[in-house]
Amino acid sequence: MIIFDHFLPVSNLDTQIAYKELITQLQKANIKIDGVVTYREEWLKVRTLVATDYNLPHPPLEANLKSQDKYTTKEVLQKAGIQSFRYETSNIQDLPSIASKFGFPFFIKPTKGIRSEWARWISDKNALDQYIKNIKQHNISGNFILEEALEGHEVDADIVLYEGKLLYAGVSDNFPVYRPFALETGHLMPSILDEKTTTAITKRAYESARACGYDRGVLHIELMLKPNGEIAVLEINGRLGGMYIAKWHEKIWGVDLIKAELAIAAGINPMPFLNKKESKKALAQMCVTTNNDQKLSLIGYLEIQKWLNFQDFKKNKDVYHAEEWIDFPYTRDIAINGHVNIGEVTVEAETPISAFKKLSAICKEFPLKILTNKGVIQSSTKTLKRFCSNTPGINRFLIKQATNEDVRKVEQLLPFLTNRVQQISLSNANPAKIPESTTVLLVEDTMSMDKLAIGTVSLHIWDRIRPQASKTCYFHDLVVHPDYRKLGIAKALIEKSLAVVDMQGVVKIDLACDKDLVALYSRFGFDPVGVHLVRYSDKNSRNSFNRQVFSQEKIKSKGEWLYGQDIVGRQLV
Repeated sequence: MIIFDHFLPVSNLDTQIAYKELITQLQKANIKIDGVVTYREEWLKVRTLVATDYNLPHPPLEANLKSQDKYTTKEVLQKAGIQSFRYETSNIQDLPSIASKFGFPFFIKPTKGIRSEWARWISDKNALDQYIKNIKQHNISGNFILEEALEGHEVDADIVLYEGKLLYAGVSDNFPVYRPFALETGHLMPSILDEKTTTAITKRAYESARACGYDRGVLHIELMLKPNGEIAVLEINGRLGGMYIAKWHEKIWGVDLIKAELAIAAGINPMPFLNKKESKKALAQMCVTTNNDQKLSLIGYLEIQKWLNFQDFKKNKDVYHAEEWIDFPYTRDIAINGHVNIGEVTVEAETPISAFKKLSAICKEFPLKILTNKGVIQSSTKTLKRFCSNTPGINRFLIKQATNEDVRKVEQLLPFLTNRVQQISLSNANPAKIPESTTVLLVEDTMSMDKLAIGTVSLHIWDRIRPQASKTCYFHDLVVHPDYRKLGIAKALIEKSLAVVDMQGVVKIDLACDKDLVALYSRFGFDPVGVHLVRYSDKNSRNSFNRQVFSQEKIKSKGEWLYGQDIVGRQLV
């Protein structure tokens, strides 16, 4: 319910026009004003201008101007020595030449904009050409900022300033975005990070706000914690975080950011509304998106008709809140800021990690389904699998030496070794045992409810029958679950494997791989030598590889050779 005494409409979003219309109507109606507040980025300058006219407290206009222009923000922070990463600005005409000098990949967005519109990861020249084509089709003008492509753990810091002092700060986590776009994917509050790290993030947010000239207000600042521990400031928003942010802070820490903002605007110390309690609960949110992990065209419209199983989540006792964010039907051009977020699912638990696990389990059990003009889309939850994949101080993916009790987990991963072998069911097969000469390493996701196995490699070590010969090792069955690829897990398995064989005195390592994996292994000192030959027997064997199931003809039809043949061979169809 919204209660108001007067409604004063404006005909234009232009700052000066809107300001003059508001002032004229306020004076004509003789309305008394005690404070001026806005929760919209577009109205920050108007708020400041009106407050100035009425001699009311407000953040400096200069601070608004510096924080709303993303290039100026970077310049201010760079000169203040708060951070240093590469950035450049360009108009649309000079973008190809500027980008060539800057180097790929990079992140680009308009220097002035909202809602992540036209923010994009640019991986190469083809991606840039497509971006420029989209921009021109939508008649987008102005300058753009190119930023160094940052990796890491993205966080939000909601802070309250009064008379230049930091009165309150709360840090929360953002889930990784679906590249190439930058649209939000989910949220976790409080942050999963330790107190030392969140204190450093709060300090960086406060320093950045002060460098831009803010001395009061409720601000929403976006930052990136890099894998090396450095903290980069992404954006400074001179307003309260949108949508559910204030409600979450009140539920978790017992603070009222809305009343604090109103008090500041009236010149009243907001501290009575900011008595922060110890957090005894956490909220985790997943955005329901039309992204289904398949590449959609960057040009064209997506028509969304319905969130098909919305009521299932509304009725689910494990769901704290489920909400649709848009009215259906809804049409959106994918080129603007990517796949559409149509709603959200939120769960509550006692700690951030338990809330995250609970959210992951619910989204796995009840796939999010959306009806669109492209058919039914199952909303991606891959961002949950990538959260904390490279966060300093958090080892989400644990590498351990597998035992015979883990063999079933290893077997379930082997069908992902090659696209020539399909996913199989092993429910009726007896699990194998790990040979004495073989060491099997297994990677588990410690942030999944059941410690899901997501990667494995086997190391077969033997002594060679030669005078003074040392040990030899054969690497085989290196595989990472498809949902967890491109997170550095294969790299970590190889590095761990090299450490294991080094400790056992191995001087030579052999392996066989597809041609497209040669570059990966070459980074670790492997060189192609000779030709690898494979022969499979058509005869019955102890592994039951019979002519009908595992014949040479079937092998050749699937490819010249297979990984993990001792496990998946008998299942080949």
